[in-house]
Amino acid sequence: MTLLMGVSTCTSQNSDQFRIGEAKNGTFTITENLDKVKAHWTSVMKTQNNTQQISEMAIVSAMDSKTSETYYIITGKNAQGTFTIANEVSLIDGAFYFRNSTVSGTVSCSGCNYGCNPEKLGGKWFCDSDCGGNCNKTVTVAY
Repeated sequence: MTLLMGVSTCTSQNSDQFRIGEAKNGTFTITENLDKVKAHWTSVMKTQNNTQQISEMAIVSAMDSKTSETYYIITGKNAQGTFTIANEVSLIDGAFYFRNSTVSGTVSCSGCNYGCNPEKLGGKWFCDSDCGGNCNKTVTVAY
């Protein structure tokens, strides 16, 4: 009797996950090179005809005000603070991992230099409205 087994794997950008930082004593620190994150965001922004330059990046935690679940995101802002782009990240054993999520996508908020930051409500992205009606949201699911 002969048993033939085949294994097929598919690698795509949406399954790409890589370490970006760590959490220690309540402090979130970016510990890795973020060129892959920047490349992903540049690709997403191109689809939106957006030419913003990201100058500040951070890992932050927030609470979904509808589900009360804590989530973590990596954010990128332009120098003027009028544009923010973000992806949800995973916290696993004290390390943060970026993944190109085909579920929650990449969110960007623009319009003013205060407020207008990405947040989740009921598991869906929105941009907080602290700056009034000038805040615009775009969610892009990239593959």
